[in-house]
Amino acid sequence: YALRIQDNTESSTVTKEIDTTPYSTIKVVFQYKPKRMAGSSEEFYFAISADGGTSFIKIKTWSTKLGNMVNNEWNKGTVEDIDVTGIDSLFIRFVCVGNTNKDRVFLDDIKVEGK
Repeated sequence: YALRIQDNTESSTVTKEIDTTPYSTIKVVFQYKPKRMAGSSEEFYFAISADGGTSFIKIKTWSTKLGNMVNNEWNKGTVEDIDVTGIDSLFIRFVCVGNTNKDRVFLDDIKVEGK
């Protein structure tokens, strides 16, 4: 089963706390399938929080406008070289920003790899 984030109110999902103490960088790899995400302001993005989930920093954005998202097809998403030096733990968040409640992104096979 894939995880679905959708709508026009910035719906999101957040991981549980991830221990990053053994690593200096992490990489996140996943599959995503956008549906009805074609408007110029429609996007989804990846963010992290190193303060216990209080505030998130946007790291990478996908949209048809940027040319890195194809609707109705499974795409590979990668976020590499996230510096976690000196960070004990973090949360990962995916956010959907659509124009209507029918805009959605399916996420699957999410993997976090540390170096």
